[in-house]
Amino acid sequence: MTKNYLDILEESLIKKESVLDSLHVLSNKQAEVLGESEVSLEVFDQYMDEKDAYLEELDKLDEGFELLYEKIKAELLEHKEIYAEQIERLQQQIQSIMDKSVSLQALESRNKEKVMGYLQNAKKNNGDNRRSSKVAYDYYKSMSRSNVIPSHFMDKKK
Repeated sequence: MTKNYLDILEESLIKKESVLDSLHVLSNKQAEVLGESEVSLEVFDQYMDEKDAYLEELDKLDEGFELLYEKIKAELLEHKEIYAEQIERLQQQIQSIMDKSVSLQALESRNKEKVMGYLQNAKKNNGDNRRSSKVAYDYYKSMSRSNVIPSHFMDKKK
């Protein structure tokens, strides 16, 4: 029975590794979008939606893994030698998953910095546009007032 549970844990880790690979691919695509001269926010958002679906799947896999592991934890600790080979494979898979997670976190951190830079640049450009519009409007107002020359010959008494 425990061997079957270990097989299920192994399958879960394989699926998790596959999901992490997919997330890595999507994060690289996002990095490409952010590296382009004309950033497409629609494409970036599409990748975010896809990543959200993978992250939900990852959460479900983690939750299922933890629940199943808690069921067999005592049995594994009592009979380590019987399941030593499978435990070793699981440990290697977990190490591989941890390495991929660290790599993904680093990529996400770089993407976050790029997004923040893009947003700051967009905000600055938006501020520049507003300032340019205000300057143009003020200039228009002042120039339109300069055409109205008050009559010097009119009596301003009431």
